Amino acid sequence: MVALPFEELGILTHALYDEPFKAVVPIGHRWEHKKQINTRELDGEKVLLLHAGHCFRQQVLNACPELSRSDAEGLQGNSLETIRQMIASGLDVTVLPCSALTKKYANKRLIPIDLAKPVPGRRIGLAWRRGFTRPQVIDVIRDAIHGLKMPGLSMVPGTHQSA
Repeated sequence: MVALPFEELGILTHALYDEPFKAVVPIGHRWEHKKQINTRELDGEKVLLLHAGHCFRQQVLNACPELSRSDAEGLQGNSLETIRQMIASGLDVTVLPCSALTKKYANKRLIPIDLAKPVPGRRIGLAWRRGFTRPQVIDVIRDAIHGLKMPGLSMVPGTHQSA
């Protein structure tokens, strides 16, 4: 599974779902009671992101260009779980994919906040070698993922594509 677009010679892809991002703040943050914020409100905040080199960091910066200006400031984390714990301990704000905010990751000290339209997010898909000899396996994986009931995800119907 990869974030799309994923363009490599000889690799086929199939879009699976669109995943929105959410702002996350600790209890006690001035936004704690907000139902929604505009991404422009993130400008000027010390937004905690993953270290450079993590693909999700770049996805957030691409989807929320206003964060690029403050990108060099503040703390950075090595994993989404580290970031989640840093925010829960009271540090500013972050942006996470909605799959990182399911019941499995629930924390009473974290407040997820919807981002206003157009909601930033990413498209997730499957990628495999063009010469893969068992394409039915890809279909089974796709169907299994499409059968999941994941809150916040929008499944994408479609056909295989080449990159």
